[in-house]
Amino acid sequence: ASPPGHVPPGDSRSLRRRGDQYEFALVYRQGNAVISRHGVVGTRGVWRVVEYPTSPSASNAYAREASRFVTDGFSDYRE
Repeated sequence: ASPPGHVPPGDSRSLRRRGDQYEFALVYRQGNAVISRHGVVGTRGVWRVVEYPTSPSASNAYAREASRFVTDGFSDYRE
């Protein structure tokens, strides 16, 4: 499935975790929405889009979502 929009350069995190398989997580904020995608590397993964009433509430939710993935063992991925 195509992404719900272009990933902005500011509020975005690309994360990876290694267990039995490599997993990925992408979290970004676009306007008042927080978009995340996670799954096993090489698959489409699962999209989740949540819209918030204001940009500040979306920023807060973005930070919480990224923190949740880090707590689950994901770390920043850079090539």
